[in-house]
Amino acid sequence: MSYRNSVQNNLNNVFYKHCCFGWMPARLVLYLLSLSGISVSFIMRIAINLTILAMVKEKPAVENFNSSETCYETTNTTNAAIDYGGTLDWSIDVQYYILTSFYWTYILSQIFGGIAAQKFGTKKVFGWSLFITSICNLCIPVCSSIHYVIVIILQAIHGLSQGFTWPAIYAVIGHWIPIQERSRFVTCFQGLSLGTTLANLMSGFIIAKIGWAYVFYAIGTIGLLCSLLWFLLIHDKPEQHPRISKQELRYIQENREQSLHSQKKIPWVSILTSLPVWAIGITSFGRMWLCSVILVYGPLYLKTIIGLKVELNGLLLGVSSFAAFLSALFFSFISDKLVAHKLVSLRFNRKMFSTIGQVIPGVFAIVIGHLNCNISLIITTWFLIQIFLTAGFPGSMTNIVDISPSYTAPVSAFVQCILLLPTILATLLVKTLLQEENSSKSWRIIFYISSGVVIGTSLFYTIFASAEVQSWDRSRSLRKRNKRKKEKLDNDTIELYELDDLTNQSTRF
Repeated sequence: MSYRNSVQNNLNNVFYKHCCFGWMPARLVLYLLSLSGISVSFIMRIAINLTILAMVKEKPAVENFNSSETCYETTNTTNAAIDYGGTLDWSIDVQYYILTSFYWTYILSQIFGGIAAQKFGTKKVFGWSLFITSICNLCIPVCSSIHYVIVIILQAIHGLSQGFTWPAIYAVIGHWIPIQERSRFVTCFQGLSLGTTLANLMSGFIIAKIGWAYVFYAIGTIGLLCSLLWFLLIHDKPEQHPRISKQELRYIQENREQSLHSQKKIPWVSILTSLPVWAIGITSFGRMWLCSVILVYGPLYLKTIIGLKVELNGLLLGVSSFAAFLSALFFSFISDKLVAHKLVSLRFNRKMFSTIGQVIPGVFAIVIGHLNCNISLIITTWFLIQIFLTAGFPGSMTNIVDISPSYTAPVSAFVQCILLLPTILATLLVKTLLQEENSSKSWRIIFYISSGVVIGTSLFYTIFASAEVQSWDRSRSLRKRNKRKKEKLDNDTIELYELDDLTNQSTRF
């Protein structure tokens, strides 16, 4: 054992002894650190969306939209600008580039994240990603006072590094998580809901009490601490874990996918031409379309059509995000129980939850456009859309590990590239429609289109999805053994037919 590994193991033992991790199963520690890591990454991603309101100088209120067909009467009080004490003279265009530069590089880095996780392992890739994003956030207050271009570059680097996080988490699932626990483990990705909730609550409190710069100092410091814990406590495979019990290790080895291998060469052609992989990507595209409309332009809808004040708007978004997190835990628990008790096939399980997570929200999206000004029903439907959308995680998102336990990182990276396209396409469509008229009629068209996309892509998944390990995911030696078995079976069949022919001939004589 090298000196570095020896020091790291000693630090690991200290953390486990004094941080209450010693009594926990190792895979539970992995889940908690994955959940917190995703949460922190989303806090660092989302915080600037609210904080930028306090960073820039407040402009006089301007009517950007036609206020016809709203559920409240516009008054001077309603449109009064709130001064957050901002000092930066950034135009709307500058703010747009600062907020969106993250997503352009985030999409592009998905494939590189899958390759890196396959080659270097989850521990290094996710840990360094958290570290770099933390440094980017810590630098924003100083760089924003120099020039906005530097902030745009920081946001681009931030997005580039965060693009490695999801493929890195997926890469570890196949090695660590038994098949009947996968749906529950994948709820760690619902750290996005917790992160969104905490980002809005933390940012608002810190801005009001201390100042906007300390938002970035706080979340950057939290990110550094999280990356430190990740480096100290995470191991890419259970066989490498120094404190895992023999019982837990045996349980994992007996209940995970048995065709796992460690070949570094990625079969990209097979992945890109795999219909089950495309089925996951396309249905995820549909789910993300509706999510993008809600997450990016939902606050605008609640403010301009419903008439919610900013503080109520933030509270509603925070509570609905937390409700989505709880519903994800519920759906995943039910899915895993169905798998453990073998009540339905794994394929039917994945298709059922994916359908629940898209068809029901698609129907509610149509309904919300016809509720007129019944605000209580609109808010209830808003909650239901977000709650049922999370059923897609134990459905199609968990399905990635089913079909490719050995190449989960590159497969999830490819799926992420398709999944994230609506962050550009859906938001562009909404922006175009609202530029003409911000009315209930425009929003009804937006919800119609979103419903069609989310339901249509769900049908594609229902037809073409699979839950079997794909042939290109199996190791070369296993494929050769299967080929030899098939050839032997074919030879035995031929010999049996020849023996039957001889028997028939002798009978005739």
